[in-house]
Amino acid sequence: MEPTITLRLLNGPSRGEIARHATTALAVRAGLPPLAADRAGGAVAAAVAAANADEVTLTASLEPAAAEVVLTAAGAWAGGHADALSHLDAAVTADRVCFRFARTPLRRV
Repeated sequence: MEPTITLRLLNGPSRGEIARHATTALAVRAGLPPLAADRAGGAVAAAVAAANADEVTLTASLEPAAAEVVLTAAGAWAGGHADALSHLDAAVTADRVCFRFARTPLRRV
């Protein structure tokens, strides 16, 4: 899948908010409702805030009804840093956090 956006987030007070806004915009474009898109942005911002690294790379891909966000940084979520993300629906390793946000399909009643 081709990346839609790639951001290099340097260590600074605004990098979590930059990740939040980029993810929220992608989630809305993928068709998620506003509250779900806001939650997706918040989850990614929490992962960026938990990173112990000078630079985090956010790579996101957009599909017709889903968005995938991958955060990478060498060793950023090793040890206790990954524990801070246990409440999120994400695949977490020492070097990577992967999110997939999908629109819930409507059912005919």
